[in-house]
Amino acid sequence: MSAAIVSTTKEFTEDHNYFIRHHVGIGIKRFYFFLDDPRAEMSKERLKPNTDAHISIFVRGHELETAWAKIPTFDEYKTDIDRLVVKRQALNVRLAEELAIKENISWLFHIDDDELLLPLGWKNINDYLYFLPQEVVQITALNLEPIYQQDQQDGIFVRSLEFKKNPYLMSGSQLELIKDKPKEYFYCSYAHGKSGLRVSSLNGIPTIPAGVHLFYERAPETYFQSSPFDLVLLHFPFSGSDKLFEKFNGINSQRIYQYEQLASKGEKNFYTEARQLKNKDAFKKYYEEHVLFLPDEIEFLRKHNLIFAPRLEY
Repeated sequence: MSAAIVSTTKEFTEDHNYFIRHHVGIGIKRFYFFLDDPRAEMSKERLKPNTDAHISIFVRGHELETAWAKIPTFDEYKTDIDRLVVKRQALNVRLAEELAIKENISWLFHIDDDELLLPLGWKNINDYLYFLPQEVVQITALNLEPIYQQDQQDGIFVRSLEFKKNPYLMSGSQLELIKDKPKEYFYCSYAHGKSGLRVSSLNGIPTIPAGVHLFYERAPETYFQSSPFDLVLLHFPFSGSDKLFEKFNGINSQRIYQYEQLASKGEKNFYTEARQLKNKDAFKKYYEEHVLFLPDEIEFLRKHNLIFAPRLEY
């Protein structure tokens, strides 16, 4: 049993070394990275995870785009491909599936570089995957968003032991408790998790995934939502106001616009308001008001069992 990760990234940073070390620590040693910005090719030199990981890097350019064009359904994706990263991600996952088939990879996970898979109660994710029923060909790990308590600037992976309870895990009474609270009591980002694919279910024929969150559309005979006590996805979307300001106003502003269009109502408000702040001090104030939690707010979450606290090893 072996698992691999495919991820599209704009630029490699020191955070990627942590990303790789973490996943090697839980048993994933194969990584397919797609570098979306060819101007950042030199950032590959920053990858020094000091592990026995097997890493492949594919830089966007003529060779990769030629590989995209050979995909049978490419014509359905080429419109707006330069503007919409989700289309490039889908094509990259399709190419990673092809490699995973050739390499006899058992499971392939598609996650972003600000996310960490974490099996709970299992030291090695491959042990967890081994005991899944054979008919399960897709699993979705619900994501957890940190309860940010300070404006951390030294890397995106906050060593938080407490995360917001995923809205899909809240009871009706819990949802009622926070319906009139500020929207950040829900998730500021998405809440429906990311998926892993049993590679053998492709029967040797790779296919473009249903979306960035799912390989297959949900179907009772193929879809399995992992128990939050088995496997979760730790998502760190808003670590550090300075980095977030650059993300909202710099080279990733178009991607933020895409998030805004795809987001639910509460998330849409967050992105819309934050995108309008072009002054760094004003953005920092907004960050403190809408991302960071005060002690009494955290106590409220604890009191009403609105916190998910997995036992972290790092």
